Amino acid sequence: MDQEARTLYQAILAGPRSDLTDEHGSLRGPFDPLLRSPKIGEAVQQLGAAIRFNGSLPDDLRELAILATAGHWNCKFELITHGPIAEHSGIDAEVVIAIGSGQLPDLVSGSDQDLVYRAVNELHTTKRLCAKTYEALVVQLGEALVIELVVVVGYYSLLAMVLEGFEITP
Repeated sequence: MDQEARTLYQAILAGPRSDLTDEHGSLRGPFDPLLRSPKIGEAVQQLGAAIRFNGSLPDDLRELAILATAGHWNCKFELITHGPIAEHSGIDAEVVIAIGSGQLPDLVSGSDQDLVYRAVNELHTTKRLCAKTYEALVVQLGEALVIELVVVVGYYSLLAMVLEGFEITP
């Protein structure tokens, strides 16, 4: 690694993602290829840390959005990595399994989780939120959390592209 890559590597390990190394100290997941473009890698990892560890979106909703995005991209790495995190945050194991296998999860109609799951799928399929979905999200979550939700979907789409583009498997 050159000095920029080494600095990024050390920054990642010094933060909450210190568990991303294998037994040889190599980074797992999307951060390994991002070391080869340290300036971009640094921006990506900072945004991810802000979303995952400093965001305001409740953990269960963030993890549900991550799983729905991983499911959309058929990104096994993210599905396997975030499945246990999602369960720990309050997502039912059956929901995690359904999303991971490409099935519709059984969520309580009208719940925050149901609304978020439907909104994320709408973003993936239509590339936007219709006015009705946006308004429902704002009423239920507030505008700031709706913005954060859309950023989460975009960020984890980016990670899925890196993971799938470089054929990074779990």
